Formats: sequence, C-alpha cells, structure tokens
Amino acid sequence: MTSPGIWLGDVARALAALGDHDPETLRAVSELLGVTKNTSGTGDEIRPSEAPDAGRRPQPPAPARPDIGQTAPVPAFHAPATTAGGQDAAGTGPRLLVPVVRASRPPVRWTVPALRAASRSGPPPLRQPLLAPRSAPAIVQAAVSRWEPDGDVDIPRAVDRLAKGLPLNTLPRRPAPTLRFGVQVLVDRGLGMQPFHRDQDDLVARIRGTVGQDTTEVLYFEDSLVGGAGPADHGAWQPYVPPVPGTRVLLLTDLGLGGPAHSWQGGRAEWERLFERLTRARCAPVVFLPYPRHRWPSWATDRVRMVPWDRRTTVGWVRMHNG
Repeated sequence: MTSPGIWLGDVARALAALGDHDPETLRAVSELLGVTKNTSGTGDEIRPSEAPDAGRRPQPPAPARPDIGQTAPVPAFHAPATTAGGQDAAGTGPRLLVPVVRASRPPVRWTVPALRAASRSGPPPLRQPLLAPRSAPAIVQAAVSRWEPDGDVDIPRAVDRLAKGLPLNTLPRRPAPTLRFGVQVLVDRGLGMQPFHRDQDDLVARIRGTVGQDTTEVLYFEDSLVGGAGPADHGAWQPYVPPVPGTRVLLLTDLGLGGPAHSWQGGRAEWERLFERLTRARCAPVVFLPYPRHRWPSWATDRVRMVPWDRRTTVGWVRMHNG
C-alpha cells in the first residue's frame, strides 16, 4: 500500500534518474517507495496497475478521536536494526536508497552570439553636450541677436514717404537680426548647477565663437547676484552692474530649482528684482535653463525670455519665443 505522500509519478522519476528499466529495478524501487509490498519472493506483490483506486491519489485514514478527558496514546518508535547491505535484520524492512551521482550538464549552444565583453581599460564614453552640436551656433545666434533696422532698404516705405512730399533724411531699412550690441553672460556656479559646469564652459566658448571675443563679457556668480559677480570662479567679486543699454544678457542658471536648499540660495523675489533692473537698463535678459519646460516656474516665464537647455531645442522654437 502506498504512503500518503508517494505515488506512481515518484516511481517514474526514480527510474528516470537511475537510467535502468529492467523488472528487477522496477520491483526494488516500487518496494522502497512503498508502492508495492515486499513479498520476499511469495508472488503476492501488488502491481501499480492493480492497485485499488488507481485513477486517484489515496487519502490517509482519519485518526481516531480519543474520548473526552483521555489522552491519545503516542506510539513508540523503534529503529530497526540494519545489516551492511542497508536491509533490516529480519529481511522484511525497506532498503536504504543509494545516492545517484549526476554528471555535469553539457554546455548550451546558443543560436545568437554573445555580446563582446566591455574593455575596462579603454577610454570612457564621449560626453554629450546639452545642445546638439550642429544646431548650437544657430541657437546661440537666435538667442543673442536683436532685431534692428539694419537690413535692406525698405522700398515701399521710401516710395510712400516721397509720394507724400516728405524728405528722406535717412533711408528706411527692413529689420534684421544683429549681434553688434554684444552680449553679457552670467554663469551661475551655485550648488544646483554643479552637474552642468562643463556644459556651461562649452556654451560660453560657443557664445564667444558666435558673437565674438571682444563683444562677449563673462561674469560668474553663485546662486544669486546679491553676493556680487566677477570675471573668475573665485576671488573678490564686485556688486553687479548691468551692461550698457542694448546689450543682451544671457543667464546660465537653474533659478534655484536644483541642488539642496541653503540660506544663500536665490529666491523668486531676488530674481524678479534682477529682471526688472535689466529691463529698466534696456538689456533684455534671456535664461538658459537645464530643466524641461514643465518644471519652469510660472512667475519666471511671465517676466523673462527662457530657452530650454536641451538637445531637443530647435532654432525655430528659439526664434519664435525670443523675437
């Protein structure tokens, strides 16, 4: 009679592990697992196909319920004496199983070749700037330039003035973008901009190459211009003074969005006072912000022109929003 936790599937798995399917092995495995009785050659064994209720797994008998107030007796366990071959001294008990030695599995042959191992001694990957290299010069030019009547002669306006009998003291010209007013670059070296220091240096070099070395002024500050600004990262900075009227002012800052909070971090009131001061000095400010547009503060978008410092920024977008 089979044990409650052993069934015919266990016999099949044991035979598959042994790799031997002769009748003697089947009989021995069945006896060890308790599927058939150890008849000791009496011919009274029960085959798996003849076992009662072969189609379902037998259930263990329900234990007898002791009477109320009495304690159920606990059967004593006596380990049978075994011989050297693993069988008990009486010759009727189960034999001990011999561990099966499993050989190592053959290596798997993959149909797709494996990736090449990365070399740790090679050079690090190239750093990608925030602005696309191909469109960066055009983006800088669109952000810095101002529209002034420096283009071709406006023939319709000149003819209309002459038709009215008015003198032409100066030739009317069409508006065109120009860089002749120069640019002042304010570079924020605060805690929030530490991950973008190399991008700031690249953009400053790009501005100097586009506008010109002589017409580009670069000043550095930390978090807020209240603490002053200067031409170097460190040193004695002076109180900030706006440039001459007409100069475009570019701010490479995060407006306090990044980095840990600290006491000297610039707030909304300080930035709004700076924007108002630059507007009164006729120096239109433009902010390059290294954060997506959905994180821009609404109070800043209403007061100053802003450019998304991102590889997806296009020249058309800058010209449309910084005209």
